[in-house]
Order: sequence, then structure tokens, then C-alpha cells
Amino acid sequence: MSRSAVSVAHIVIRWAARLAGVFVIGLVLLIAVGETVRNGHLPPAKLLLHPLSLGMLAAMAGMVVGWWREGLGGTIVVLAGIGMYAYHLLASHRWLGGAFPLFLVPGILLLIGYWLSRRSSCPTSVLHLGDSK
Repeated sequence: MSRSAVSVAHIVIRWAARLAGVFVIGLVLLIAVGETVRNGHLPPAKLLLHPLSLGMLAAMAGMVVGWWREGLGGTIVVLAGIGMYAYHLLASHRWLGGAFPLFLVPGILLLIGYWLSRRSSCPTSVLHLGDSK
């Protein structure tokens, strides 16, 4: 793959990760507003101190960090997602379902974008080490 193709792929992946992050953050905010309307108030102790809520907040923070630092943001999102899955599996002996797998998508895209940015910034001689041309 040429450097220009890697650069184009990086830009596409970068913006896909950003848009996916905005979508997931919007989904979480929509759920929070819906719960507030349904219950008449947002119970902060119940929502904010629950390990799954902390994982969601950490994942959302990673999505925001990913706008400037793809590698760090992607790592935060993926680790928060793994933490949510591990907690839920240990606490209830079943996998998380519903929209929770969506939390991993922006993180994985951010990490792919980071990998592509590192690949496109390498000198051509390193990229084509095995070429005999």
C-alpha cells in the first residue's frame, strides 16, 4: 500500500472514529435525558457511582481525547469497554448486550487510525523493506 493510500485511509478512519464517538456520546446523553424524564430526576449516586457508568464516562472521555491524541484516546476507550464487560461478566455471569458493543467501535477505529498515522509517517525505505525494486 502506497503512502498516499495509507494517508487517505488514515483520514477516512480518523473521521469515522470521530463520528462514531459523537454518535455514542449522543446516545448516552439521550439515554440519560430519557431516564431523567421517566424518573423525574437523575439519581446521581445510582448512575454516576455504578461501575458501568464509570466505564461509560471513561469511554466518553477517551472519545473526546481521541480527537487530539488517537492512540491515547483509543486505548482509554478500549480499556474502559473491557472493564465494563469484565465487571458485568463477574457481577452477573453474562455478557453485556444492547448498545454496549458500540462503545468499542470508536476506540478500535481510533487505534487503527493511530496505527495508520504511524505507518504513513515512517520513511519509505522502512515501509518497503521487503521490496526488491
